[in-house]
Amino acid sequence: MSWIRITVTFIDLFLSVERNDYELNPEHQRDVVHDDIWQSGIINSALSIGDIPQVYFHTVIKEDGSSIRESLDGKQRCMSIIRFIDNKYKFNPKSIVWDINQNMVGKYYKDLTPVDKQKVDRCTIDCKIYM
Repeated sequence: MSWIRITVTFIDLFLSVERNDYELNPEHQRDVVHDDIWQSGIINSALSIGDIPQVYFHTVIKEDGSSIRESLDGKQRCMSIIRFIDNKYKFNPKSIVWDINQNMVGKYYKDLTPVDKQKVDRCTIDCKIYM
């Protein structure tokens, strides 16, 4: 067993969670979810500076032999991405939004222009995975 580091796009993370490749809410995780403004800040940070802190997962082998990556650290950051792409909150960060992204403020992901959706989809997050 060892740690590997991968970089995934926001849309790939979203799709992987939908496929149940990742478990963001295992028993050991807290149930706390930050508010929409805090979550918008995560999206804004990725768009503005191209960086959010990396997240950690460990691989668990299930009874059927398949595996799943369970969240160790970074659930809130991942949930911010997943919930935004899933239209659970509007983009309304407290932090300064660059002029190029101002047209996104107050909108759900579904209401973004195709260009703005691509900006969000192509943002990346670094994951460290124990395998």
